[in-house]
Amino acid sequence: MGARARGGSARARGLLERAFEMAPKDRQIRFELGQAQYSARKFGPAAFTLAPLLKDGDARAEPGFIALY
Repeated sequence: MGARARGGSARARGLLERAFEMAPKDRQIRFELGQAQYSARKFGPAAFTLAPLLKDGDARAEPGFIALY
């Protein structure tokens, strides 16, 4: 998800939101979108986006997840 890494956070969020609409079960897209929302200080949407990743108890599979907290 290069746009976010290059500092294009707003653009990255838009692209990730679109990707998430097309593939809502994709864990990587969900995680990247949640990170982008969190970075933009949109904590409510970020928590909503990321919460399903915690339900299965396998949050450790997401390398950067712990860094958000």
